[in-house]
Amino acid sequence: MTAVAFVIVFTVCLFNTCVADVIVNTPLPEQQRLSAVRDNTPLVRGAELDAWRYLFGYLANTPQSSLETQTSGDVSFFELERQAAAYRGRVVTINGRVLRCEQQTSNDDSINFFLCYVRMSDNAEIPLTLCVATLPDNFPVAQRMNETIQVTGVFYKNRYYMVGEDVYSSPTVLANTLQWLPNANEPDTASDTTFRDKYGIWFTLGIALVVWLFIRWRINRRDGGKPPIHFVLPKILFIALSGAYVHAGITSETTIDATFVQSLMNVDVQTWAAMSSSDDAFEESRQAYIELLAKLTNRVPRRYLKSQASQNNVSGIVDEPTSCRGCTFTLRGEAKFVTPIRLTDAECRKLDYNIDDAVDGDSDEYKQTARYKFLYRCEVVGDDVGKVIVYTLQVPQTWKQETAINEPCGFTGIFLQRTVSETNGDTALFVTPRLEWYPTKPPDVFALLASGGMDVSTLDAIPVIRRDDLKRTADGVKPRIDKATLRRALLLTENDGEPFYQMLAAVNKLQPGTLRRYADNELKKSGREYDSVYDLFMRPETQRGRVVKLHGVAKRVVSTPVTDERFGMKVYYQIYLYTDNSQGNPIVICVPNLPDGMRSGADNNYAETVTVNAIFYKLWAYKSNQSQTQHYAPLLIGTDVTHVHEEPDTDYAGAGYIAITFVGLLVIWLTARFVIYRKREPLKFRVT
Repeated sequence: MTAVAFVIVFTVCLFNTCVADVIVNTPLPEQQRLSAVRDNTPLVRGAELDAWRYLFGYLANTPQSSLETQTSGDVSFFELERQAAAYRGRVVTINGRVLRCEQQTSNDDSINFFLCYVRMSDNAEIPLTLCVATLPDNFPVAQRMNETIQVTGVFYKNRYYMVGEDVYSSPTVLANTLQWLPNANEPDTASDTTFRDKYGIWFTLGIALVVWLFIRWRINRRDGGKPPIHFVLPKILFIALSGAYVHAGITSETTIDATFVQSLMNVDVQTWAAMSSSDDAFEESRQAYIELLAKLTNRVPRRYLKSQASQNNVSGIVDEPTSCRGCTFTLRGEAKFVTPIRLTDAECRKLDYNIDDAVDGDSDEYKQTARYKFLYRCEVVGDDVGKVIVYTLQVPQTWKQETAINEPCGFTGIFLQRTVSETNGDTALFVTPRLEWYPTKPPDVFALLASGGMDVSTLDAIPVIRRDDLKRTADGVKPRIDKATLRRALLLTENDGEPFYQMLAAVNKLQPGTLRRYADNELKKSGREYDSVYDLFMRPETQRGRVVKLHGVAKRVVSTPVTDERFGMKVYYQIYLYTDNSQGNPIVICVPNLPDGMRSGADNNYAETVTVNAIFYKLWAYKSNQSQTQHYAPLLIGTDVTHVHEEPDTDYAGAGYIAITFVGLLVIWLTARFVIYRKREPLKFRVT
């Protein structure tokens, strides 16, 4: 019996040892198979399909117990996002709560999976992306959920995706299955934080008001209006605590500082510290600069970047650059020289996250579709800035490059380092997504708009097209230009947000009569009273920024709310104006306000005679309510509206016909009465 027991124990130990050897010796994913994977790209690219299929195959063929022995341990959201290259292909473990789960299917069985959005403890705003092949029994697949999970899988990449107009970067983990912990669900603390951020101040002020009213009531009742000290002190303490609560809520938000900028540039502490003074700072840190510009362009809203600007001059920045690195500045000056720097294919792809994968193999075709083809090095000089170097992705299209210029400009950018050169000396170096333009050369209309605070370079986002561009090609199938360009040029899209409202706000800030005087001076040259609308309809490519004076009948005036408080307006009005030479086609003019006595309206009987001075914005495509067919109308932005109140014309012809008819009927009636009396016998009088 002892021998038998020994044999059994030996066999079991040998089996366990073999199993352990199998588990320990299970190979990790082959890194060379993942060489085509690129960060900051859509989830499944054509060039990455082989790596995608390989990883899911590896996960399906590897026991879960083996994966758990190979894991690098629990990792956080920011560890994966900021060290994507280091974690790619490694087995990791994540913990979090699934907020949404949806099934992804296609004709190819190898890319059928469940897409889960997982909220992790260190990032309550952006969820991690989890792609899992199978789900536990009864695990919900829904748009709204809150299920606690633990997953051991393979880190894939950082992928870009859009929610509305916002762009996010999310670490992506692939897994064969997940561990569901249905009894471990906790309250959504992020929702509590969101509630506090949105409504906390109003809730606090409401409580403060109730307490204050209660105190006043007690004071008036007990002391005849004289506040005793033991009632005043609680109020002071309460207000102080409320202020501390609100302050804590505000300061808890993310700010743009050196640490945040370092994370955006995806560099370690040593590299960040080494980026200080050098003769050729850009060439040494080029890839980090491109990474920062990609994040600022695609992830940080421009409005938020402006709100973070804390300084408007650079005095002392060169002497003490370390303390200012990563700080955001809003500066004005004059651009003196612009040098374009050609971007490589890899840099273009990093800046343009939404590029079509079909052009992967054709460099020339790719560069035609890329959003950004150049990086610009600009020398800016001004009273507040001295001389600085600005690296940006966008400069005004009309600026001359590689030659001396003198263009008033501005920018909101991040200070990174100090450059040292024999020609420029010590110079501050900034990075910004776009350089603003504020021309000052009168009588240019753009100078008028810039005086009203408009950044004229925002108009570059609106393509200028010709009427011929709207025609079909000879085969009648394709338009002459691509649909995306047509959409930006003809419709009111998200690209119009800044230029449209900035121009509207700028004309609203002009002194009354400014546009009228400008238009009258131009009309004097041609000896006309009003402008023709022919060029507005037929030659829109030549009309951008042209000021016109138009007179006609407004048959529709519609008010439109303005939700962005930055522009100082709550509503603007669309005037559908018909002139004598518009041939029954409207000209749409947007104005910030209407003159006294003029009302808005859209009914069939609405008609108001007006004179408007306006600036051509673009050709606009709209659909009529009757036919639902597409029409094109000039879209202008103006002010100085003159309302001509006209009394309705009296219909004298109609009144004449009525009078003649009445007189005729009266004559006929009198004639008939006369004939009747003639036929009657005369009265006989008896003599008595």
